[in-house]
Amino acid sequence: MRFGTGLLVGVSGTLCWSGVAIGATAPKTLVPGQSVSVAGTSIVCAYVGPAGKTAIDCFSTKSGAPGYGFRLNENELVAYKSAAGAEHDVKRWREPASLKQPSFAAAQQAQLVASLPVGGRVLIAKTDIGCLVYSNSNVPVVACFKLAGTQGYPLTNSLAGSISSGAVQVSRFDASHKGVTVFVGEPGQKP
Repeated sequence: MRFGTGLLVGVSGTLCWSGVAIGATAPKTLVPGQSVSVAGTSIVCAYVGPAGKTAIDCFSTKSGAPGYGFRLNENELVAYKSAAGAEHDVKRWREPASLKQPSFAAAQQAQLVASLPVGGRVLIAKTDIGCLVYSNSNVPVVACFKLAGTQGYPLTNSLAGSISSGAVQVSRFDASHKGVTVFVGEPGQKP
């Protein structure tokens, strides 16, 4: 697995969901109302949202600290900024059609069901979305993206959201599994 020199995934990075966890435990499957944390960080990814629009939402739980997060579902990826207890969307991207958005009931609260180490993976129930935890310069990062088939690579022309310490990067992946950064949001940066 190779990553570029960018903030998180990198401009020329190759992201592979299955290759990261050789020797690791099986992926955890999240259903609406469940969440996972990233071991040793303040990052949480929760499967929540209004009825029919549930999404994996990854963010930092660091109290009072401004930062970025992202939400990903079958139809779109949204980067948002949170500060002083308020959240506002910074940018939205459409995702390529692959599966129909599941019609789960609303889930506003999420129960923590696991803490993922580097190499940990999550599948999002009834979607083709997966998340993985990897290390970039010894800093844990979580990336979530639509999976293409059984090989574990991002779906062609889909987006991956990555988060580390309140910074978010969004990358679009081509057919050769190379990512190009389309957005970076860092704490202290104006949207």
